Amino acid sequence: MVEQAVKAGTIEQGQIAITGIAVPSVVKNYIESGTIKTDIIWDPGKLAYTTVYILDQLAQGKEITDGMEIPNVGAVKVDGQNVFIGTLEVTSENVGSFDF
Repeated sequence: MVEQAVKAGTIEQGQIAITGIAVPSVVKNYIESGTIKTDIIWDPGKLAYTTVYILDQLAQGKEITDGMEIPNVGAVKVDGQNVFIGTLEVTSENVGSFDF
């Protein structure tokens, strides 16, 4: 819709900033054209690693704590039963480096 509005002259390129959470391959063309400025994702490899690591720790009777370091992931934020690993910002400079 934004690209159509720009083509129609209803708005100017860059007048509206779009960002959100999406798979890089789905929004790559929009990021490269400047329609979407940034996309925020999580690293699926780190998410999978974290999930298995935490399940292993819990199976061993260990506690999962806020700020704990997980190998290959780094520090995580723990809020109740939720564990946050952080996000990646996808921009026109790095959108080509994601293969999903």
